[in-house]
Amino acid sequence: MAGRKRTDLRNTRRVVSASLLLTGLAPFAFHSAASVAAPLVADDFNVVNAGGTGWAAGSNWGGVLTYLTSNPIDSNGLQHVRTSEYVFATREIDPTAAATLDASDDVWIAFDARRDFLQSTSQFAGISLQASGAERFFLGGPSDTVPWGGDAAGEASVPGATPAGAEWNAVMAHLDFLGGTFDIYVNGTLQASDANMPLRGWNEVRIASGGAPANRLFVDRLRIGTTRIDVEALSGPRFVAAQWSDDTVRLLDANRSDTGGFAADATDPNGIATDGVNVYTAHFSTEDMIVHDFDGNEVNRWSVASLSGAQGLELVEDEIAVVHSAGIAFLDRQTGAVLRNLSYSCPFVSPEGLAYDGTSLWISCGATLEQIDPNTAASVSSIPNASSGCTYGGTGITVSAPGELTLACTHGDWYRVAAADGSVIDSGNNGADMYGIKYVPEPGMIALLGAGIALLTGLGRRRGSALPTLGPLSRPSAPIASSFSAPIPGPIDAEGP
Repeated sequence: MAGRKRTDLRNTRRVVSASLLLTGLAPFAFHSAASVAAPLVADDFNVVNAGGTGWAAGSNWGGVLTYLTSNPIDSNGLQHVRTSEYVFATREIDPTAAATLDASDDVWIAFDARRDFLQSTSQFAGISLQASGAERFFLGGPSDTVPWGGDAAGEASVPGATPAGAEWNAVMAHLDFLGGTFDIYVNGTLQASDANMPLRGWNEVRIASGGAPANRLFVDRLRIGTTRIDVEALSGPRFVAAQWSDDTVRLLDANRSDTGGFAADATDPNGIATDGVNVYTAHFSTEDMIVHDFDGNEVNRWSVASLSGAQGLELVEDEIAVVHSAGIAFLDRQTGAVLRNLSYSCPFVSPEGLAYDGTSLWISCGATLEQIDPNTAASVSSIPNASSGCTYGGTGITVSAPGELTLACTHGDWYRVAAADGSVIDSGNNGADMYGIKYVPEPGMIALLGAGIALLTGLGRRRGSALPTLGPLSRPSAPIASSFSAPIPGPIDAEGP
């Protein structure tokens, strides 16, 4: 759309507030292109007694959990569960999933939980990994601590820092059998570690609470897998997109589904970037750069002529880069001061999106995706553009995993493609009017990026091993709505929490 402004009619602005679950300082293992949001064992408790995946055939929770219709953390799945005191709900893991977990160097388990009220040291509530009835690892509220924590069977409890009370929290553990430690996370933040590792051979999961006075456990979105993204990705936005039609920022989950959003606070958002803490939007008509946190609060704003006609936005090290028909401008992230300009133009078309893989820039150029040097604009590679059939040849691009790009379109189509050759790995439609898309960085990856970039860049010449842009991550305590599955009616309790 070189040389002209888009004239799409914008709808009345819809502002949907959403909280970001993710934060953290802890390391995150790279996930393969095929492993996005793929827990081995999961239950969102949207199907009474026997829902979810990764469970043994015919196995269920035994009818002892109370399913609740009011769900404050998952607007797309209207059920979660509540325990009764000293009534243990146990379910058998599928043998194939159990064998995979048993053989993995890394096991992650996560769930959202709360209590009726603040836990005391005479109470316990949580989820256990068991081997034929023998508890091996416990995660939740141990009986001798007040915070959320965990322990290997027979070992002292390892408390975190967040109290196990009436507020919903995301509780997670990483069992690192190669390193010989397990880590406890609450709301994405590493809170405790311990070297007393549990025995393995798990084939069951148990949900239980007990103690005096009665203090029940509420649970939702249980997941067990071998990478962090397996268990955590669907609990918070993994992508952000600029939506032109109503001037909003959309928050997308790991499946690129729209989970909500907030006002972009200026017209025509036509480029988006994020460091995992803030979201940056460039506006095509107004020359504005606006910075929001993930709750939609404006934290910074400035205007500069280089933003006029912005066609894409990306964070590049300490700079923010904006692509337009005349080239690429690199700006100061705080003030918008122009630091340098790079002359570049797409062959025959205007650029439609900008991404950075830690070494190279990627630009959507009509029929092709162009990989260029960020200092000289020299061509590194050129691959087919799977979104070339969309309006403007696609309107967004981001590095979403090693060796993988995600492309976005105005009518909601998206494509996961291999960075090596542009082949389509997966595709779908989320209904969003996307004029820019960016992957939300995972925590603690900066050191890995610096150490591995030379090797991966070399591999990338043959295999397209691109890296996602990275930065610190910050999350409030309240999880965001998930779109994992829809509720299915059953015998439920309408009382709610």
